[in-house]
Amino acid sequence: MRRTFLLLLATALALAACSGPNPALEDQALFSDDDLLNPQVLSSSVEIDLGASATVPDASGLLSGPPTAVAMLDAASVETLGSSSKSFSTGGFLVYVEQKGKEYRIRLAQLDDDSELGKRGDRVIYKGKKAVQSVAVTGDGSLIAFVAPGYGGKNDIYLLDLNDRTVSSTVTAANEFDVSMSLDGRYLAWQSESRNGNSIVWFDMEYGGVAIDPTVFEAMFGLPLTFVQPSLSGDGLSIAMVETSGNISTLIGYPPLPAVAIMSFDVTPGGMATLGMSVEYLGNVSNPSVSYDANGALFLEEVAGEGDGVGGVHGERRGRRSGAL
Repeated sequence: MRRTFLLLLATALALAACSGPNPALEDQALFSDDDLLNPQVLSSSVEIDLGASATVPDASGLLSGPPTAVAMLDAASVETLGSSSKSFSTGGFLVYVEQKGKEYRIRLAQLDDDSELGKRGDRVIYKGKKAVQSVAVTGDGSLIAFVAPGYGGKNDIYLLDLNDRTVSSTVTAANEFDVSMSLDGRYLAWQSESRNGNSIVWFDMEYGGVAIDPTVFEAMFGLPLTFVQPSLSGDGLSIAMVETSGNISTLIGYPPLPAVAIMSFDVTPGGMATLGMSVEYLGNVSNPSVSYDANGALFLEEVAGEGDGVGGVHGERRGRRSGAL
């Protein structure tokens, strides 16, 4: 009877593969809301060595003048690439969020392969009612971090281990936003809240995390700094982010303007962190992204005279002052 059942199951799966996407496969998810009810708690235990941290933000790499435009593919180029007989392997994984009514799904796609529901890495990782605000994935697709309502209805960070089928989470009274993760999954970064305003959290899976709010930045640099939209580098040791108060611009001798800055970390074996800060660009910027080793950054800038919400994508290489990633 068991052999007959297995044979019938194999036949059914083969027929489903030949006849197109299978709704049953699409509905399967590794994690549901029930799986998120009792997560392991992500702790915060790293201290900042204020004495060894920078006292003045570094502006030596500040981009002067308009950035070099980033080259964009036109339709002809896309057609040519699409008809090429060569095969290319990009590697890595793409994680994204679908919303269907009140239901949210986190999907994972392996970039090396064609998209096939339930196969080759394109699958539903989470399905439930939690409104997912942001999501990140490791280079091997084994860990997924996302932001969604948790403790007391405020946004928490959830970390899903796809190999062990375990869930970890922050459990705080603060709202969390904009999570990103290093390629190896050791480090995370996100925006949080404190009694002193917005804070930036840098989290090391080995030593714990640290939340840095405007008063900590004031102790380091002499003025309170407010950062949003953190983006972690691939190696996990730097965060590109937007300073919104204009104070960091003032610190380096410019009128108060929003800025793209990169904060770097160095953690000793005892769990003590020293920080460094560099200012990369001044302007009406948003949504920065930083390269693996923080040698380059991308960001959006609203362009004056082109209407509200019109932005330009800029690339900047540290030490070269201009250029595209």
